[in-house]
Amino acid sequence: MKKSTYFIIGTLFLIFSGLIYTIERINSIVFWSVHRIAASGGGSYPTDPTMPSLTENFFVMAFLIIGILFFLAGLLNVLKEMK
Repeated sequence: MKKSTYFIIGTLFLIFSGLIYTIERINSIVFWSVHRIAASGGGSYPTDPTMPSLTENFFVMAFLIIGILFFLAGLLNVLKEMK
């Protein structure tokens, strides 16, 4: 593989990890908003949406770790070629 391939794959995994996390947060806000609108007729609703943490979704953490490992592999590959 070319030395930039590891960096590109690592970047893609990090981007998808962030994208999944962002979609999950948007989903939480939309669900909270719908719940709030439905409760406006006379019920109660939570004042703040419950935001997911970074470790709740398996794929976010897996993609984050895989992306970091690919970055490290690319860095080790570049350092090995420099010697």
